[in-house]
Amino acid sequence: MCSKNPFLVIRKYHFLLAFSAGLLSFSLPFIKEKNALLSLFIALAVLLAYNCHHLSKLFWKKTDSANNRKDSIPILFLCVISLVGLSYLLSALHFRVFSIYALILLAILATSYSILQGKRSIRTIPYLKAFIIAFSWTLLCCVLPMYNAGEPHWKAGIFSIFFFVLAVISDFRDKKSDPISLKTIPQVLSFKMLKMLIYVLLAVFTCLNLCLFGWPFFVAAILSSIVLLYYFRKFYAASKTLYTDSSIFVFAFVSLLLQVIFA
Repeated sequence: MCSKNPFLVIRKYHFLLAFSAGLLSFSLPFIKEKNALLSLFIALAVLLAYNCHHLSKLFWKKTDSANNRKDSIPILFLCVISLVGLSYLLSALHFRVFSIYALILLAILATSYSILQGKRSIRTIPYLKAFIIAFSWTLLCCVLPMYNAGEPHWKAGIFSIFFFVLAVISDFRDKKSDPISLKTIPQVLSFKMLKMLIYVLLAVFTCLNLCLFGWPFFVAAILSSIVLLYYFRKFYAASKTLYTDSSIFVFAFVSLLLQVIFA
């Protein structure tokens, strides 16, 4: 996993994304001390899911190049380490029945989406790709922590809007490479309509944060939306890469920071 640019390593092997997921779950209101281990569990789950997805793409490639084999070694190592950590935390966290069912469902969705191919993969179902991603992220990073802490976990549903926007923008990045049969939202909407949808959903997400969680989350929602739109517009203009995942980190860090400062 050596590289001249550590940031590229962090992004390539999804360390930043995993850390952001754990930090987001930890930043939710009133649950800090209760969910420290659960936040680590969530970070490892994201690290495992995304590296498995990366590994499956290398495995299913028709060319068995030396670079593919070389790349697969550190990814496989991270998958094993993540799986070991998850197994230990699973026994330490003492999940309740709802959480166990939710984790089983998430494991099935992740396996179908990341590992299986063809009709066995849910990612090939027309129209549903962004909805499945938003549902999975919301359930793992928001619903489970709030339920585990005994908080009204239905409030976590508002984060599905944020994750849905992230998924839609990622689909826009993959618009040309995705099969037309997927009928992703960027494939079926004009760019003007797509922008309108994104702006409206982010506005709704921001307002709901103010209503349900207070102004620290309102500020975090505004700043994360700005970051998200900045990278979206930059990618549309000229960029070859899309760094919208950093908006998850911005939301989690800002909301947590403001809660600590003004507690």
